[in-house]
Amino acid sequence: MPSDWVCDECEQENTGDDAECVACENPRPTASPYAGYKVARVVGVEAIPKTKLRAVKVQVDDATELTIVTNARVDAGEERHIVVATIGSTVTIDGEEVEVKKATVGGRKSEGMLVDAPMLGWKGGAAGAAVFLPNTFAIGSEPPASRP
Repeated sequence: MPSDWVCDECEQENTGDDAECVACENPRPTASPYAGYKVARVVGVEAIPKTKLRAVKVQVDDATELTIVTNARVDAGEERHIVVATIGSTVTIDGEEVEVKKATVGGRKSEGMLVDAPMLGWKGGAAGAAVFLPNTFAIGSEPPASRP
């Protein structure tokens, strides 16, 4: 069942079943398919000994850095921007929606997931290959709807 919502136009509270505001008939806003996805800057990569995993440290806004443990190939380069799914967001893996949760992977704390092209619905790009963006995309912003 959809959750209740508040109209952006008139601030009327509406039920989850309302497709438009009961007061002003403004349509219910649609949720972004990229809710919780952020453009992040790679600030460091550390190989985890005796595994094929890497701990990737990313900056998702001016004050927040996250560590994401992955088996994806990531190199720390000057101003490399990458797309991450933060805790609480939903990704689609093999046609199944999965909520991103804080986890321990390879003995390390992981605070999100690197996003690949299929998770974004982009054409081209392999599953499991992290999406990199030009550094013109602002850190903390949502990723674009298509490959730049």
